[in-house]
Amino acid sequence: MLFYHARIELLKGNVEKAQEVFRKCITVQEEWKQFHHLCYWELMWIYVFQQNWMKAYYYSDLLCKESKWSKATYVFLKAAILSMLPEEDVVETQENVVTLFR
Repeated sequence: MLFYHARIELLKGNVEKAQEVFRKCITVQEEWKQFHHLCYWELMWIYVFQQNWMKAYYYSDLLCKESKWSKATYVFLKAAILSMLPEEDVVETQENVVTLFR
């Protein structure tokens, strides 16, 4: 299964390969959106660890919009990630960090 292959690559430290395989997991099937959410979650954390805040924001935003699992968790993570961005990048997202934290 591709998801586990990506996880193993991540554990080995092959971050770029893991990102590639997680993205492939998303594109190879459209039936189970919840499976996409697992991949979004993993990709979000990869980008957080890399301090690529805009890409981490992208996946946290997808989780907020698409997943019903834990809105509070996703919104908090999105706000935390946004707080790491420079102000001009936050303005581009049209998000209000203070409102998200409330």
